Amino acid sequence: MAPQSLFESFNARSLEPEQVGRGFIFSPAFVDVAARSNSVVLGPRGSGKTTLLKMLTLPALRNWWPRDKSREVQRLMTDLDFVSIYVPSDFTWYPDFRRPIKTQPPKDTDDLLSYSLFRSHVLLAICDTISYMEDPSLKDDRHLARFVIPRDEVLGDKASKLLASGWGLSLQVGGYYGLRSAVTNRVRAIQHLLTVTAMKPLDADRLIEDHPHLSATFFDDLREFGDVFEHIYGRRQKWAACFDELEIAPDPVKIPIWQSGRSFDPRFLIKISASPYDGSLTELLQPQMPMVAHDFLEVDLSSQARREVDRFSQRMFTKLCNEVGISPIKAEHLLGPSFYDDGFDPDVDRPSNVTSASLQRSVRRGRGARLAPDGFYNRKFRGLARKDSSFLRYLAKHNINPEGMAALPEFQKASLIRKIISTVIVRDEFLFQHQTQNSEAGRSRRFRAKKSVSRIYTGAFSLFTLCEGNPRWIIGLFRPLIADLVQMRDVSAVKAISRTEQTKRIERTIATFLTLLSTLRSSHRGQSAKSIIELVEQLGDFCFEQVLGQDFNPEPILSFTIDRNVGKDVYSAVGRAINQGALVLVPQKGLRRGDPEAASSAPGNIWGKRVRLSFLLAPRYRLPLVLGRSVDLSPVLRSNPPIATPSEQLILGDLFSTGERTLI
Repeated sequence: MAPQSLFESFNARSLEPEQVGRGFIFSPAFVDVAARSNSVVLGPRGSGKTTLLKMLTLPALRNWWPRDKSREVQRLMTDLDFVSIYVPSDFTWYPDFRRPIKTQPPKDTDDLLSYSLFRSHVLLAICDTISYMEDPSLKDDRHLARFVIPRDEVLGDKASKLLASGWGLSLQVGGYYGLRSAVTNRVRAIQHLLTVTAMKPLDADRLIEDHPHLSATFFDDLREFGDVFEHIYGRRQKWAACFDELEIAPDPVKIPIWQSGRSFDPRFLIKISASPYDGSLTELLQPQMPMVAHDFLEVDLSSQARREVDRFSQRMFTKLCNEVGISPIKAEHLLGPSFYDDGFDPDVDRPSNVTSASLQRSVRRGRGARLAPDGFYNRKFRGLARKDSSFLRYLAKHNINPEGMAALPEFQKASLIRKIISTVIVRDEFLFQHQTQNSEAGRSRRFRAKKSVSRIYTGAFSLFTLCEGNPRWIIGLFRPLIADLVQMRDVSAVKAISRTEQTKRIERTIATFLTLLSTLRSSHRGQSAKSIIELVEQLGDFCFEQVLGQDFNPEPILSFTIDRNVGKDVYSAVGRAINQGALVLVPQKGLRRGDPEAASSAPGNIWGKRVRLSFLLAPRYRLPLVLGRSVDLSPVLRSNPPIATPSEQLILGDLFSTGERTLI
């Protein structure tokens, strides 16, 4: 059986580091994660947080094959001077998860045992790291050979005895195997205490008195390890303690990890991955809340540059093709151009004439060709002007003549044409003329009752934009499209994937996503708890009216600032929507400590931050793939009450069959 690849799993958590390394696709975010600094990786589900932290381990780096030859990657590997200790988050750190008898001991007892379980997992991660460093295959890697330690029984026995003494373990067998076995026995002992405390009351003081090791911290464990390593192997080593998926960790574990980045042993870096929103984190950590740019480097996976998103998506697409035996191929060759390209024509169902030569000609023609009389942008301007009198007035007001757009100075092309083209394309796509005797010039405007995704969202770069660089979404959207090509034995006979097939896959992807969202509720415990899907529907309907409302709006409101007038139920729903990827945080400029908005830049806090609907939902609400203007969230929700009840779940047939609505 062929080894499992990264693309056969929707979660890198289930993969070994070697598997992650073999399937890893480089992105600039990895450079920041691998920097010699404390760092926190933030991103929604499926954005690749676990992959980035696992990639810092020695087996993953060793199996990063074929090794990227770019200067950036070579510099990263050359500068890397620490060994990663990867600690995955685990639900077994919660006492209630492990306790066989469902009673509720005192909170301080549970907190103490929960932290001790976490600490034992840190010790197991250290044992794993030592075994990685003993791997003789690392000696052949010119970048990683400097981290190798000899596989020497005498040294291993001596080190294990010193560590067991420092960690309060009973060592029955020598060497690192014996050390790991002792840690496993410690976990079993804690499990016993969990059962005992469920049967009879034992407070934390009594437990510490009977079991002194419960009073130790992972800080002490790491320092002890650093000291022993220096003593045994005669070198001072830099380490990175990597804590994954911290949002699911219990509070007694979460708090010290977040605080460790502020002041800790200089030999150790702290690297964390977490969801952007954590409702209790700010309250738990104040006033010791770590700050961006002071205590750690923030790596936000939801705020990557558009060019990097396209580049990463193209690499993933090529990798997915390779996985099924299709030779390296550009996504444009199979999916056709998008409205970002000159050759885009949504009326051509199967863009089979997309060739490398035609793509190169499109690049050479540049943006000017889109503004020419027969260009795509020009056609859209003229088409919308014919059916939308408000747009016709807008053109007249700004002295825009579609016939002369190509001759405009560059600054006017940017401010008058490109700034509004996305809105023009969407409005032209969905508005149509309807003859009536009572409307201006005998026309009323309605939007098309599309029963499927519009083709304006198809094509390589539009699909890349919908996925927003989220690896899980890229896999979910593109793998089925590529799988349809596997039956073609002759690679040269592979044809482009039709736009109809693309729209069907987009529709199913959105349906799956909305079905997931409809099962989730806000974590707010009040009776007025707001569902995520209700929130998304309200914002989607509001944005729809901004784009397809009565009058042409050159700068529609498509993003929202989470103001202090937002209620707790909405705040929680927004946070959960961000963690799921339904809402996307808009990057903020750096804030200095002491600024009034500085608290909002702290981990887990979203007050004052700006969000927008995920581009994946744009076809559902007929929105352009742009950021748009921003307003405070609270008045939008008050003025746009929900139509559906929180209990309603969307099904595939509901998504795009919204009927025909008159706009005047």
